[in-house]
Amino acid sequence: MLDEDATRSDDEKEEIPDRLYSLFFWDRIFKFGEKVVALVAIVICVFFFSDALQAFAGKNTRTIFGFFTSDPVGITIAVSLSMNIVTGFWAFGERAIRKDTIERLQSRIRELETSIDPKRSSSGLTTRGDTDPGDL
Repeated sequence: MLDEDATRSDDEKEEIPDRLYSLFFWDRIFKFGEKVVALVAIVICVFFFSDALQAFAGKNTRTIFGFFTSDPVGITIAVSLSMNIVTGFWAFGERAIRKDTIERLQSRIRELETSIDPKRSSSGLTTRGDTDPGDL
């Protein structure tokens, strides 16, 4: 089914209400806020990590490693951390493979869609299946 807006001329299209502009404004504010919060979290993590490195500088760290390997709770923590790290790498790898597959198959899918309906409009996604950067 075709989108009705795609078939209308510019004169026939309705004017965008002011409330949608207001929503767009607040959406941009919240997206900016998300980026600020993420940046602050990264800065805090780097700060605490640098303090931890300074505290351990020149000290014997065998006792810390011993905690992770001798105590059953420590072993559980070490296994949990390592599994989380491995799972994270696996997830990023799977995502990259999925995006590569989308990019590889995208031209054939577009060709099939336009052969069925030549007036079909684009969804606006990038070739890797991401949202158009202009929409963010």
